Amino acid sequence: MTDSMGNDFVLLFTKDARWIFSYILMLVPNKVDAEEVFQETSLTLWQKFSEFIPGSNFRAWAIKVAHYKVLHYRAKRKSNPLLLDDAVLEAIHGTAAAMTDRLDDLHWALEKCRSKLSDDDRNMLDRRYEPNATTKTVADELGRSPRSIYRTLDRIHQVLYECIRREMAAEAPR
Repeated sequence: MTDSMGNDFVLLFTKDARWIFSYILMLVPNKVDAEEVFQETSLTLWQKFSEFIPGSNFRAWAIKVAHYKVLHYRAKRKSNPLLLDDAVLEAIHGTAAAMTDRLDDLHWALEKCRSKLSDDDRNMLDRRYEPNATTKTVADELGRSPRSIYRTLDRIHQVLYECIRREMAAEAPR
């Protein structure tokens, strides 16, 4: 694999690793086992990256590879009563694959709508959604009451919700 391909892989994989792991975790009943399947999937993705078609959907390709790794995991553990029925597994796989495109669209719309907010509103959201932040800690930092922070956040959430609805409606007929 060339350095350029390696860089491309790292960029694509890091962007979608959380999605891939979440997909596996939906289908594998034990987190330790899910992590093992994720590692096997990651290795296979790296080894077969030369087969990936640039410009196509990396996440969809990676989820297909993960699906086969989950099937292999299930075959090795056929006697495990905690495994999902094959029909349920296939239904989850189909739903998860369809959801990734929808979630990408929602994320795009959120970012577009977030960019339309005022600097103060974006700052408020950033502060509130920092790790370990609470409405009370934000209120204390800003010298405001928690109630006023709740009202401001509620207003911002409403603005974002309406904007996202409009953006998704505008994008629907793709």
